[in-house]
Amino acid sequence: MTVKYSIKTILFIVLLGASGLAARAQTGAIDCALDLSDRLLEVRIGVPAGGLDKTSFSLTDWAGQPNYADNVYRVAARDRDGRVLKVEKTGPRTWVVENAKKAFELGYTVVSQKEIFMGGRTRNHFHPTLFKDYAFLWGSTFLMFPDAEELLARPVNLKIDAHEYGAYYTNFANRADRFDDLSELFVAAGNYRVVPKTIGGRNVRFLLEGGAWKFTDEEFTGAVSRIIEAQIGYLGFTPSKDDLLITLTEGTPNSKGGTVVKNVISVYPDPQAGLDDFETLKLISHEHFHFWNGNYWHEAEGKKEGYYKWMSEGFTEYYAGLTLYRENLIPEKRFVAWLNELLFQYQTNPYAETATAAVLGEKYWESNDYNRLPYVKGALIGFLTDLRIRKESGGKKQIDDLMKLLIEKTDRSKGYDDRLLLAGFDAVSGADSRRFFDDYALGAKFLPVVEVLGAASIAVAKRPRDVFALGFTTEDGQMARGARIREVTTPAAVKAGLRPGDELRGFSFEGGRPNSEASFTVRRGDETLTVKYYPKHPIEVLQIDENARIPI
Repeated sequence: MTVKYSIKTILFIVLLGASGLAARAQTGAIDCALDLSDRLLEVRIGVPAGGLDKTSFSLTDWAGQPNYADNVYRVAARDRDGRVLKVEKTGPRTWVVENAKKAFELGYTVVSQKEIFMGGRTRNHFHPTLFKDYAFLWGSTFLMFPDAEELLARPVNLKIDAHEYGAYYTNFANRADRFDDLSELFVAAGNYRVVPKTIGGRNVRFLLEGGAWKFTDEEFTGAVSRIIEAQIGYLGFTPSKDDLLITLTEGTPNSKGGTVVKNVISVYPDPQAGLDDFETLKLISHEHFHFWNGNYWHEAEGKKEGYYKWMSEGFTEYYAGLTLYRENLIPEKRFVAWLNELLFQYQTNPYAETATAAVLGEKYWESNDYNRLPYVKGALIGFLTDLRIRKESGGKKQIDDLMKLLIEKTDRSKGYDDRLLLAGFDAVSGADSRRFFDDYALGAKFLPVVEVLGAASIAVAKRPRDVFALGFTTEDGQMARGARIREVTTPAAVKAGLRPGDELRGFSFEGGRPNSEASFTVRRGDETLTVKYYPKHPIEVLQIDENARIPI
């Protein structure tokens, strides 16, 4: 049978086919290939044909690190026919590919420039780790993300070649729904000790690195299992059924921490600390709780990053310590000591009574003091909130009830805001929380420690604590070789023999550690002297009685 079509019909079919091809071109997947080797990561991003004359790509400043571009070399682009396209670096971490309407591939090399995982600079551990024996990578630290929304929204085919590392582990199984999802990408490869477990109905793989630990792999994975199962019990559900990766990597005594991305917990504690050391298990407890507070349940858009850190980091920090106490992983005295350390850090933070939530939104990454404050203050707000809820409800409710209600009432597609948080505080405590919320959570008034702890029959009073005090000032305000001492400011420095006019020729001290001896070499006239003392100064701060019972 012969079918005849009119000219209009044929034209319609041609146009429909053309529009379909255009649509497919616009929605085609991006190919992303990662080749791992000792010290080097080769990245290739294949972009389908599109409608952009120029395509810009940028590295992020994730975790307050603006210098990931320092690791990037040999940025180049070619179209599918092999023709070289012009690539121009237009900013500290932005590159633009010109004549990019045709399909093209952007390639570049990432160099791992540190000698140990934690690196030698502040937050250097976030930078790519590619050593001979193992690799450890977060996507936000090496991927160039397209700046155009239409490219960010495209799906991604992900290919990872671990080469000499052999096995690799990732939280993305060869594909991402959107390119910007790869901001949550994690890749590890090499000689990890792999321990599989099922915890709370979830498949978990532990990736353990390093051999200097003061605990066995079995002891570590067992303690972590207890923490995960306990937190699932507190909130009544598992935030995800996806497979979970938990990594253990060596930190240092002075540089340690943890990070969570999609279905991955990474901790890097001091390897010399055992499981009886509070900080080691608190890292896991903190980072696992982020799967609820920060991932499953999150803030609404519209506020700058530090604004809600009192909730996302502070309440998480409180739950980290609370979990260990509830599950008898630490004794009550250790829990009290931790609460006292939070009180001490809060009272000695220079911004405690000036940094509102709005200020922290602007200055969160500006200094360590701003960065640390919402963890400490937020944890104390969590503790005080827990006590207030118990008091107002006659012991029938606690902070778990608040968290469950907030999660239940939040539209996950939008996130929480001030209004929803306040409504939750009111509903669970059964009291008007407006003043508490405005003055302390969003404001910068000194926390009502004495009032709330007193109502809970917890003894608290001012007690002496040593703070770090360098002991002198310099004429130009700089702490450097050649600087002259203007004024000696502490009895310890006076007793040790420092004098105004001394010229600094060398020094060694640990900032923030008053009980670690400091040493200064000074030039005085024709003499060179070495002066040693403990850089501490006593102050009085509110502290909980060390034998107090905590009714939670």
